[in-house]
Amino acid sequence: MGELKHVPVCSIEDLQSGQRKLVKVDGTEIAIFNLKGQLYAVRNKCPHQGVSMVYGSIDGTMLPSDPHTYDYGRHNEILRCPLHGWGFDLKTGESLF
Repeated sequence: MGELKHVPVCSIEDLQSGQRKLVKVDGTEIAIFNLKGQLYAVRNKCPHQGVSMVYGSIDGTMLPSDPHTYDYGRHNEILRCPLHGWGFDLKTGESLF
């Protein structure tokens, strides 16, 4: 893996809370999300079928729970592919599945 570099893509004033923006860095599309002042950046391509992630919903997920109990949590932490709903942790980029 290459060396990490910081690339300014917009000012915080250009991306208000709840907004998202698509930028290109060295030819790669990056989706940037502002959730209550916290910024997240992900590659704008779902690994499943290459769908644009900038249009995905941001929600939570079901948590491990006792039988016949359904606990919802991690609200505003999961980015879902707009095509198949595949979920990704916005903080780590890891797939939920």
